[in-house]
Amino acid sequence: MIGSTLTKEGRKKLCNLLQRNLDIFAWKPADMTGVPRHIAEHRLNVQEGCFSVRQKKRGKAADRNQAIQEEVEKLVEAGIMKEMHYHDWLSNPVMIGRNLKVYVDNLVIESRTENEIIRDIEETFKTLREINMKLNPKKCTFRVEEGMFLGYKVNTKGLKVCPDKVDAILNLPSLKCLKDVQKLNGKLASLNRFLAKSVEKSLPFFKTLKKCTKKSDFHWTTETEKAFKQMKQLIAELPMLTAPMEKEELIVYLAIAKETVSAVLMTEIEAKHIPIYFISRALRGPKINYTLMEKLVLALVHASKRLKRYFQAHPIIVVTDQSIQQVLSRPKVAGRLHK
Repeated sequence: MIGSTLTKEGRKKLCNLLQRNLDIFAWKPADMTGVPRHIAEHRLNVQEGCFSVRQKKRGKAADRNQAIQEEVEKLVEAGIMKEMHYHDWLSNPVMIGRNLKVYVDNLVIESRTENEIIRDIEETFKTLREINMKLNPKKCTFRVEEGMFLGYKVNTKGLKVCPDKVDAILNLPSLKCLKDVQKLNGKLASLNRFLAKSVEKSLPFFKTLKKCTKKSDFHWTTETEKAFKQMKQLIAELPMLTAPMEKEELIVYLAIAKETVSAVLMTEIEAKHIPIYFISRALRGPKINYTLMEKLVLALVHASKRLKRYFQAHPIIVVTDQSIQQVLSRPKVAGRLHK
């Protein structure tokens, strides 16, 4: 598929490029020749001496059985899987959607002009050919300004949350059992990077789970219902996230509460601060009683670990209303703070 925003000349160049590189695409399963082991190799991290596990076979619905059979046949034809007899280890197939997924890879080529599009695609094809990797033509779209990627809506301005994920939460009724809360927490986890102080706002749901040692312990209180409605309102207004320019100076704001620490990584565009990533962490045990300064430093350490790729590639300014710099620059800082 090719987007409709190309000029006539640009479309002609792109079509010619694709026709010259038909071997890059896997037109049938047998075309999937596999990636050399020195490029990518996966191993099961199984401790030596442990007994093999053979799961009890679980039945599948007829439509799922058919989908699994079709996917397995493709993988066998491509040489990715082979039939085994008298195996010591057996795991049931797990569906994702309608199909069985064994390995998933996604690729986005980011270009700003038509000339860059042709150049970047040609360079990418060259790299794919070197490592013997093929593309699925049914899933390839060229020259679009917006599309879904790894569950997010990506466009020229930044990253938006997938509308389906938002609707899945907004359409939830009041929760009635422990399983409902577990499902909600799972849905919220995929949106955390878009939500400021996400853990702090999710605490009522975590505490509801913590109190339930068995199903009969479940209690949906007025306080929890209020937090649920507030969360829905926040989810409906999630901001767009942006990507920083190379070596651009970035800003980190830190925030703390009694049971959580949070941070947001931002960039400045036309005198406005635009978020790049929100992170948040719950405090447990002795950490709840840390001093204000210890919590702030913990928030900074957590941010630097979670956002390591940004901290390595950009100069970072840390903004807070506390004198972290003065404390950390003292010759003798208290043991835990120094650590």
